[in-house]
Parts: sequence; structure tokens; C-alpha cells
Amino acid sequence: MEWIPKLLDNLDSTAYALYQSWGGYYRWVFLRLVLTIIVVVAMVFNPVLQIAAIAVVVTYFALQAIDGLISRFKLSRAVRAQG
Repeated sequence: MEWIPKLLDNLDSTAYALYQSWGGYYRWVFLRLVLTIIVVVAMVFNPVLQIAAIAVVVTYFALQAIDGLISRFKLSRAVRAQG
């Protein structure tokens, strides 16, 4: 009968871990929402931030496109080397 306290302890630990992870998740979502609102408000009133935000987004998409091209090129070279 010693498995009952062990089972209860495991269930308690699991429930507490789930509670902590959900708390952290919702805190993270709230922080992201607040930061997004602050950035949007700052961009509305400051044209320099608008240009900087556009530059960051365009740079990000350009880097993603370059990364896709490089990985596609490496993949095709690996297939040719195998065959």
C-alpha cells in the first residue's frame, strides 16, 4: 500500500508543474502583447521608428530567403554526392 502516497505525490508534483508552466505561458503572452502595443504606439508617433521597423522586417525576410536558397543548394549537392 505504499504506492498510494507515491502516486499522490506524483500527481501533486505533476499538477504543480502544469500550473507553473501555464502561469509562465500566460505571463509571456501578456508581456508580448504589452510590448507589441508599446511598439505600435511608438511607431505611430515617431517616423524614425517606422523606417527602422520596416528595415528590420525587410532584412528578416531577406535573410530567410537567403537561408532557404542556401539550404536548398546544400540539399541538392548532398543528393548528387550520394547518387
